Amino acid sequence: PRLRTSVACKLCAWGWTLSDTKLLVRRQGENSIMVEYTEQDPKPQIEEECKVHCVKEWQAYKACAERIKNDTTGQAHCSGQYFDFWKCVDHCAAPKIFAAIK
Repeated sequence: PRLRTSVACKLCAWGWTLSDTKLLVRRQGENSIMVEYTEQDPKPQIEEECKVHCVKEWQAYKACAERIKNDTTGQAHCSGQYFDFWKCVDHCAAPKIFAAIK
C-alpha cells in the first residue's frame, strides 16, 4: 500500500517527492536526502522469534525478580539480568533485521 494521498500531498508541499520504489526523496539544494518507506517494521516480529533462543537469560531474570519481590529497601534490582536477556535477543535479531531492511 502506498501513502494516503493527503499525507503524500503534505509531504510534497514540504519538498518531498514520491517515486515508484517506495522512496521519499527530499530535495535540499544540490544534495538529496532519501528516506525509505516500508510497509511494516520487521523488528518486533524478529525479536519475538529470537526470544525463544534466550530462555536461559529470561529464567535468570525471572529468578532474580522472584528473589527480590519482598525487598522493602528499594535497593535490590534485576537490571543486569534484564539487560543480559535483551543483549541475547539483540545478538540474535540484529543480523536478521539488517538483512530484512537491505
